[in-house]
Amino acid sequence: MAADIEQLATHIRDLHAAFDSNGWEPSPAEHACAIRIVEAVAVRPLADAIVQGMRPVTPGGSLAEDSRLAPAAVSCAVYFRRSADPLSGAGGQVRDSFLDLLRKITGE
Repeated sequence: MAADIEQLATHIRDLHAAFDSNGWEPSPAEHACAIRIVEAVAVRPLADAIVQGMRPVTPGGSLAEDSRLAPAAVSCAVYFRRSADPLSGAGGQVRDSFLDLLRKITGE
């Protein structure tokens, strides 16, 4: 599990770097997904918020196969659902980093 969280942390760090350097411009569907996750995490655990946020709002409104956000979001949801103590140590840092990335995407 430690290797999984390290890989996830690296993936999220890479997305931050790509976003900050304008190497990645989130698609409208990724932007909408980020908004829904940030809104949902206020009232439910992160894993549930991710699942809720990734549901398509409109037909064809789901994340594309080439989405850069989707793999990180799914990996976060899986990690936070499976881990016995997801917010301790690296898990808490990953959660904060992922939410920070979503806030950057949404402009918050």
